[in-house]
Order: sequence, then structure tokens, then C-alpha cells
Amino acid sequence: MKTREYNCSREALLTKRDVAKWLSISVRSLERLVASGGFPAGIKLGRMTRWRVETIEAYLLQQSS
Repeated sequence: MKTREYNCSREALLTKRDVAKWLSISVRSLERLVASGGFPAGIKLGRMTRWRVETIEAYLLQQSS
């Protein structure tokens, strides 16, 4: 997975589509990663799931080391 600078506020909450695009994977692949425990679960807001930018950055740092 590639590390990219994501142009948004650190307080922003990202959608599945945003996260998948950032990681260069499909939304379905992201869902599988989350289900298998290979990716941090997002924050549930009703029926929606969102991720904090810092959560994604931490994941990418962990994957690169």
C-alpha cells in the first residue's frame, strides 16, 4: 500500500470510499480487511462508518515498519 498525503483536516472523518481511495484498494477490500481484523474498525455513526485521518496515518506507519 502506498503512503500518500491526504489533503484534509486532521479532524475530518473519512468515508469508506475516501479510505479505500487513499489506500489504493477497493471498498470491498477495505471491508474485508476490517472484518478480518487487519484494519482498524471505523467509528459507527448510525448506519455510516467513518475513520479519523490520524487512525489511517497510524495504520500506514505501522505497515511501513
